[in-house]
Amino acid sequence: MTTWIQGYNDNGAAVIRSAPPMACIESMRGAIQDILDNPMDASLEYTEGGKLGRYYGDFFIWRKHEVFHEFMSNFSLPKSAKKLKSARAMQFFYGQLLIKESGTQESGTKESGTKAKTPWYQNQRRAFPKVWTQS
Repeated sequence: MTTWIQGYNDNGAAVIRSAPPMACIESMRGAIQDILDNPMDASLEYTEGGKLGRYYGDFFIWRKHEVFHEFMSNFSLPKSAKKLKSARAMQFFYGQLLIKESGTQESGTKESGTKAKTPWYQNQRRAFPKVWTQS
């Protein structure tokens, strides 16, 4: 069994090295900067005014930004998710972009008014594979 699949089965998470390729990462960096410079209708600024840093989120960007659409449609991650789940088919369900600059003072606010931690990997019984990339 492939090492990353075994890691996922054992731990609920897997690291796939060299994926995506650097050219794809560079393209995504440019797209992310474009989104930060031109926030879309579903975007959220989590950092309160006057606080250091920036914590930004946006949703369904693959539907609105060509580079993200290309990434989700034609890159190997959908194929990897299909292989990971031993599935005959895989449907992309949801996309979220989270950008939190180093040194950001707070982590957003929940509806209750308490500070929310940065969303990260959540197992959810491994029903839905999640893909995190880091640039």
